[in-house]
Amino acid sequence: MPAINQKLLGWIFAAGIILLVLSSIVRGDFMMAGASLMLFFLAPVLVRPDLFWMAAIVTLGSGITLGLHGGANLHLLLMLGFVFLTLIKLSISSRHSAQPSVTRKACGILLLIVVFTATWRGWGLKLLESNIWGGMQYVSLIAALLFYIYSTHASVSHIHLKRTLQWFFIVSFLPAAALLIVRYIPEMTWIRAFIEIGDQTDQQWQASEVTRWTFMQYPAIWIGVAGLFLYDRHSRITPMVVLTAALSFIMLGLSGHRTVVVLLGLTVLVYMAVRQRTARFSQFLKFTAVLVLLTAALYCFVGKLPLTFQRPFAWLPGIGITYEAGASAAVTSQWRIELWRQLLAMVPDYLWVGRGMAFNASEANAAAVLASDRGTQYIYFAAVHNYHNGPLWLVLDLGVAGFAAGVIFMLGGIVRYGRALRRIAPGEHWQTSYVVFYSLFTGYCIFFFAVIGGVIYLCHILVLASILEVILRSSDAENRGKKSIAEPEEKRVDVYNVQMESL
Repeated sequence: MPAINQKLLGWIFAAGIILLVLSSIVRGDFMMAGASLMLFFLAPVLVRPDLFWMAAIVTLGSGITLGLHGGANLHLLLMLGFVFLTLIKLSISSRHSAQPSVTRKACGILLLIVVFTATWRGWGLKLLESNIWGGMQYVSLIAALLFYIYSTHASVSHIHLKRTLQWFFIVSFLPAAALLIVRYIPEMTWIRAFIEIGDQTDQQWQASEVTRWTFMQYPAIWIGVAGLFLYDRHSRITPMVVLTAALSFIMLGLSGHRTVVVLLGLTVLVYMAVRQRTARFSQFLKFTAVLVLLTAALYCFVGKLPLTFQRPFAWLPGIGITYEAGASAAVTSQWRIELWRQLLAMVPDYLWVGRGMAFNASEANAAAVLASDRGTQYIYFAAVHNYHNGPLWLVLDLGVAGFAAGVIFMLGGIVRYGRALRRIAPGEHWQTSYVVFYSLFTGYCIFFFAVIGGVIYLCHILVLASILEVILRSSDAENRGKKSIAEPEEKRVDVYNVQMESL
């Protein structure tokens, strides 16, 4: 950003702090006035959108809420901060952005559909003392859409991206660590006010004998991806790769989620499909052999694992898990199929204008009372828009237009970022990050439509697409810089050769 724009942004920031201090003094809130003055010391950080972008990536899986109520968390605030600062930067900059891609256009259309649906059906923000709840889902999705759209204006160096991803993987441990602390040290329950960890355990229906720590699922995903990231850097299985894979397996087992196995499996399959074009055949063969051996070991010994660890693998054909673990998985599968059957009957009523993501609190409470009966549990899940199905969520809550925009974005993103693999040369230091996150992005998109989807999954897909966008932009900028440096060198060599020839 030009110096004059950076200076102007600093003056705008300073004026905002002054207004905040004065308004606090007028209200008699001198504590807030003093706290606002402290923001001046953060000015060098708060006027840089790229730092907000990096911080938003780091906190994606952190669950940090800062004690805020209403569903807001640090990741959401940082995304909004990045968008706000980028808009200010663009308003005082004379530069024009590049021609928007199909994915950005689809996101723009989806953003308009979300705003229209929320306005038509009700925003459902508790802060407005409405009986309609769930409005923070709108805020989260809008923030993620804008975060992706304006990510084309973010640029980070390779070393900063590397540090960002390292902290991202480390911070993803926070929810699991907080859960274990609260589990074994009851006096530390105050942690729940600052880190979202849900319930300590989740008893899956009344008939299930499998107790699960469902909040372990996201740390299991991120740590598993970290292992793939470490493997790709050196193309060999190091002790750190084994450690991260073991941690991911433990968290996966504690969560009891089959979906984690499916998502990580899809990611690895996409990674293998991408890498088989450039990797040596012997290297590809070794990687395949390790996966086959691990799968064979799982089939041989899975029945001896705790029930919670058996449940995630219940979907694999012919695997020898115990009756209790299989029954727990079968119950939820049958429950989902019946829920989807009932939801499909609702589609014609909301085909053109979706239901929206907010819900009537009174209706949800009434349905929750009835939900003690298995036959009426479907009413409650339909009332709170918890469909456990990506395509149904898109078409029911956002209508056919929202469904089309979502499909175009995800399919377009797979094609767009897949073609861009050629723009990063093999061996370039950006390639590992791009290949791994492209594999995760593609796995997430397939997972969204084939397994389970919803607001949080779409928000994660948008953030992953933002990472790919920034890597491409930063890589292209670095290559242009190298080219501009090389051209004068070539000219000097040509002049020298001409002079030597004339002699």
